[in-house]
Amino acid sequence: MAVVRRRVRRSSEEPLVPLEPESDVAIADGFAEADVARAFSHRAGGAEVDVVTLLSEHALRYFSNRGVSRASVVMARQRRNSITLTLDAGVAEQMQIMEHAAEFGRCVGGNAQAAVTSDRDLAADLWGQADAPHEP
Repeated sequence: MAVVRRRVRRSSEEPLVPLEPESDVAIADGFAEADVARAFSHRAGGAEVDVVTLLSEHALRYFSNRGVSRASVVMARQRRNSITLTLDAGVAEQMQIMEHAAEFGRCVGGNAQAAVTSDRDLAADLWGQADAPHEP
């Protein structure tokens, strides 16, 4: 029988216990290094589109069908267990997206919530099984 115990910091002068990173993205000077070649090769080679692109397109189509015509994805962030889409939309459209976010989450087989950011964009967080979208 083996016993495994997590190492705990004993004082504030001891270095922090390293945690597993949220993703494998390389950060340089505060910016994530985009792997543009991977996305391009997926599309050029006719391979399946990556999850973030698929989810972004699906979100825009879903909210467009609910009257949100002036929204665009300005940033997407994929972590191990969630995806955040940052959307640029007017105040009225933001309210509609926040109203339908939970429903959208269920539509893609997960959970979702949306909130206005400090930059006045809208951050839509999706978690769970949000990597297998279904048609709305």
